[in-house]
Amino acid sequence: MLSPTGFIAAGAAAGVSLVAGLPVAAAVGVGAAWLVRVAVAVPAGIRWRRRRRPAAVDPFTVGEPWRAFVLGARQTGRHYARTVAAVPAGPLSDRLGSVGVKVDTAVAEIGQIARAGHALSAARRGIDDHGLRRQLDADPDPVVADALRAQLDTAARLDATITSTRARLEVIDAQLGQAVTRAVEIAATADTSISLGGVDDDIAALVDEMESLRLALAETDLPPGPALPGGDPA
Repeated sequence: MLSPTGFIAAGAAAGVSLVAGLPVAAAVGVGAAWLVRVAVAVPAGIRWRRRRRPAAVDPFTVGEPWRAFVLGARQTGRHYARTVAAVPAGPLSDRLGSVGVKVDTAVAEIGQIARAGHALSAARRGIDDHGLRRQLDADPDPVVADALRAQLDTAARLDATITSTRARLEVIDAQLGQAVTRAVEIAATADTSISLGGVDDDIAALVDEMESLRLALAETDLPPGPALPGGDPA
């Protein structure tokens, strides 16, 4: 919107208003309205570019099913980047590039959620619920029995969190793919009748949801478990 074409559009709007017989003040107001939209939109774009993007995750540092989510998201991101790179320079290319910032952030968020899911799975594997139940069946001391039951409760909570996180990632992955497909369609056909703003808003909403999920998973209390690949504790 700050490109030369943006300023030309502002001037053209004012010029058309003059030709139409509007007073000079009104014509200037029409042109100024466009510049006000620029002033509002540009800070939003700057905020996204300055937004701290989560670090990328190597898919081979997480196990299945989490690895598949990371690989799928990276493939989606690369597909989008290749499509945008093929679009001639201009307003559409600039707009697609702005959406691409959010796509990259979404890909990184999926990686971090998958990493958290891997940590949950590693912690869950560290709990031998069958062994714990055998100890409970042996009628241990009440204090010991309470400790065993607490571990079983932790295992149940981890199972529920792992299941819900995996299900949510499946939906997020599909929604991101759908939004990117719509953006790619616009890029390939230059069909301005399709709202790129809607795609932008959809991906932004997905990123916000992913960030909330990632932060919630980061607050999950994990029992000691095997180390993650790369030396990070589970």
